[in-house]
Amino acid sequence: MAIVSRRELKKVVHPHYILNVLLASSYIILKTLPPMCSFLFSSCNLDHRELEIMVYTAIVVIFRTRKQGAVNLLPYLGTACMLIKMGNVVLYFYSDPVYGLIFIVFCLLHLLLLPEPSYQGPENVVYFKSTDLEEEIQRNKRVSWLIELYAPWNPACIDFASVFSELSAR
Repeated sequence: MAIVSRRELKKVVHPHYILNVLLASSYIILKTLPPMCSFLFSSCNLDHRELEIMVYTAIVVIFRTRKQGAVNLLPYLGTACMLIKMGNVVLYFYSDPVYGLIFIVFCLLHLLLLPEPSYQGPENVVYFKSTDLEEEIQRNKRVSWLIELYAPWNPACIDFASVFSELSAR
């Protein structure tokens, strides 16, 4: 079995993920490519402090994604890009506060205009309120239920919702 499935690779081609990776890699691209770096920055090389910030960001990304324990590529990609963009905010502010504010505006526009795509496939999920669940279990005791306690504010629940929906359709 492959580490990354074809279905996940098709999802990565979505504009949200492409722009997310571009925003995450924007600082290093703009700082090292000669036509843009000479126009935007005083030097086309990364100084010692910028390298320290990048290494620290990389360490945070490694530990946070390892701790996350997701089963798909997309949660790892989303977490890594979010943390790298936070490091980029520090790097842009280090170069020029105006660049930092512009980068934050781009990140907010990305968040508002291209949100992360949700699962669009078939599902057979029943949503219960507190009293409905107990009534449904008492009504038919022959049915086996697979229950997910879902919290829309929890990233782990959001990541697992598509897997749960796919399982429910089987």
